[in-house]
Amino acid sequence: MKRNLAPLALAVLLGVVAVGPASAQSAFPPDNGAAVFPANNGRILAGVTEVDAQVLVLNWLEMGEGQDGFRAAAQEAFRAAVGATGVAPDRNANFLFCELKVAGVGRAAVVYSWTLGYYEYVVGGAHHLQWTTGGIVRVGRTNFSPAAAIEECAGGFKLEWSRWNRPAQEQPPASVP
Repeated sequence: MKRNLAPLALAVLLGVVAVGPASAQSAFPPDNGAAVFPANNGRILAGVTEVDAQVLVLNWLEMGEGQDGFRAAAQEAFRAAVGATGVAPDRNANFLFCELKVAGVGRAAVVYSWTLGYYEYVVGGAHHLQWTTGGIVRVGRTNFSPAAAIEECAGGFKLEWSRWNRPAQEQPPASVP
């Protein structure tokens, strides 16, 4: 009997992720008036040059087989999109989670919600949510793909990150010593 351990692994992962205030290791000193709510804390992305970009498919309803393949392809597309922003997507750093909840609606449509969260990595403790955004999308089944699904997460990250940083294409050329 083959068992799918992905839900168990996800439960373990989510068990170590918590929403909480910034720790003493946060990018903001305690006296600077940092936002209390992570959705208003985009400033935390200032100076971010690397993340551990991950896609999580939390729900897969009425979609048939293929959740693992979808997640793998979405992961690849998400890391490429984050990398195109100028941020290293696969470093041992804070987490950038693109969480998808996907549901088929009959034979014609797919509805999915997306949540993007930037978490401060905490050794031996619960990671702290520092910034988040999200939304809900309805598309025709023929327009739904891993790359299309992560476009919202990638676009949300690029938009907020670019508010606080200079995109890679605007960086001055590196000087050669």
